[in-house]
Amino acid sequence: MGKLFSTYIYQIGICYLILQGASSWFTINISSTYNTFIYSIIITTFLITHKKISIPSKECIILIVCICSHAFINTSSINVQIFLLLKYLTLTSIFFLKPNEQINIINYINRFFTVLISLSLFTYLLVTINFPIPSLGIQNFEQYTYHNYILCLDHYNYPGKFVAFCIEPGYYSVLASCLILVNKFNFKKYSTWIYLISILFSFSLGGYLLTIISCSIYYLLNLKTAEKKIQYIIFFLILFTSIFIISTSWDNGNNKVNEKIIERLEFDEEKGITGNNRENAIAEILFEDFFSSKMLWFGIGLTKYINEFTTIKGFDAASYKVFIIINGLLYTIIYILIFTHYCIKRSVSKIYLPVLTFYWLDFIQHGLPFSCLLIPILLFIEINRKKKNIYMQQNKLYMQKTKI
Repeated sequence: MGKLFSTYIYQIGICYLILQGASSWFTINISSTYNTFIYSIIITTFLITHKKISIPSKECIILIVCICSHAFINTSSINVQIFLLLKYLTLTSIFFLKPNEQINIINYINRFFTVLISLSLFTYLLVTINFPIPSLGIQNFEQYTYHNYILCLDHYNYPGKFVAFCIEPGYYSVLASCLILVNKFNFKKYSTWIYLISILFSFSLGGYLLTIISCSIYYLLNLKTAEKKIQYIIFFLILFTSIFIISTSWDNGNNKVNEKIIERLEFDEEKGITGNNRENAIAEILFEDFFSSKMLWFGIGLTKYINEFTTIKGFDAASYKVFIIINGLLYTIIYILIFTHYCIKRSVSKIYLPVLTFYWLDFIQHGLPFSCLLIPILLFIEINRKKKNIYMQQNKLYMQKTKI
């Protein structure tokens, strides 16, 4: 009974980490002191439940060391170092789970978010038709203002967009597209459709691109004949052409799909594409100076970045460039190589190519490679081992246990 309870607490704790990584409104205001306590509980329940841990592979150990070392590269504050180290130890605890336990927890995550997002979508529908439902009223967090309906935010910064329980549609859409990937784009499952529909209503360009690109790569790799692959490519070309024609011509382009997605894909001489809003003009100027300086290789650390960049009036940035400035180009390259090596060595090609594409595209967009939001991705790699006999057994067990 005690072991089952500890397992349940650990699973809930992992889901909390994912929600925190997705910037859910009920996690962003929790102080580092309380989070340290929460991480400690998760690790404790893990140790109680797993007195004999599974020893990770060499690739996993190297990745764990690289992730945990980030706690000491990021800042010189001992308190922050302890906080980050606890967080990373909690995050990487999934590598010490036995294969069947990894399958159990990824299925638990899938069920948990299927229910949560279904309820959030239902709330979004009620809010859209102005149906009176209980709420916590209008709330503010930093530059964001939203009407909090608990399971869903009616966001004033992103009118009409589905953000679910997250502070931005971008974070939510990454979470949902990540879960679609973990479900292997299986559109026979209720959960996959729920995640897909929620992404469509998020009108997030990043979420659309992540889902479409990773889905395309996954299906191309898994189709057995060249004929089927050609048919698949033709189908997607016809589908995207139809969407483009309909969205640009419907009501003379005055519709959400055209305004929030298609127009943002137009070419811009300065940004590359119009929808590239990860850095504003002030940030670009500061970043150009940094990338031409000697500090590029080793970075300036989190504290200095906050004091010298974020305090400047009008500064706004959130991409891989921020990660490089804080941590340095050297550490960034080392981590990219280690994670890529881990994926290739650990999982089959039909898995690691779409996973790497998803992971690094998200890194370019958000610059958060250690975000707990990506825990499902790490579990997904682990349950799709490279050794064929293990992969086949794991995949069979995964499909049998996945009910939603």
